[in-house]
Amino acid sequence: EKGEVAFEEAYHFRFTATMEVTDHSTKKKQQTRMQQSYGDHALYTILEENDVPVLYDLKNEVSLLIDKSSKTVQVASMAFMEKWATAPKTSEDAQKIRSRKTGASKHINGYRCEEYIIEEDAITIKAWFAPEVDFVFQDYLRGFSKMFSGKRGTNPYGLLNDGYGYVMEMTAYENHKNKTEMKVIHITKEPIDIDLSDYTVQRIF
Repeated sequence: EKGEVAFEEAYHFRFTATMEVTDHSTKKKQQTRMQQSYGDHALYTILEENDVPVLYDLKNEVSLLIDKSSKTVQVASMAFMEKWATAPKTSEDAQKIRSRKTGASKHINGYRCEEYIIEEDAITIKAWFAPEVDFVFQDYLRGFSKMFSGKRGTNPYGLLNDGYGYVMEMTAYENHKNKTEMKVIHITKEPIDIDLSDYTVQRIF
């Protein structure tokens, strides 16, 4: 019995990226490694430090915390998640953001990437996008925006425009100081299938 919140019995993911996120805002920099797998309407994330998988179902607008050892799943609805979510930028905010393509390019993980500079007030982002990645990354951004804002088609951060591609590297500066880095260090197209048909819902938020 799945309870009041709906989710799928099985999920298929066809593209997985392993990434490192480094926070330089503290004296001792903090680094986190995570794995993200992408399906048609879902995102599967595992943080290396705790090895607890979280599946974001964009179709049913829920997140699922999966415990493989006990065969249980905890489900959080969009309404519950909104309490902690940072509100996405509005279209008016997005108009204040300036982005430009520098013309520089390089290969990352076998994909040709193009550099963009994105600026808003004191924030500057240097990002490398791979336009040839063969899935539409913007669909995931819109999906998360819908979950957190209730508005379809909104860009959740107001800065990742259609056509840029998948983000392979991104460095954010605040007042010209290095704050956060994200690097995709490995990509695989080996499929991942998650079958929850025999899982029990332990709690529903």
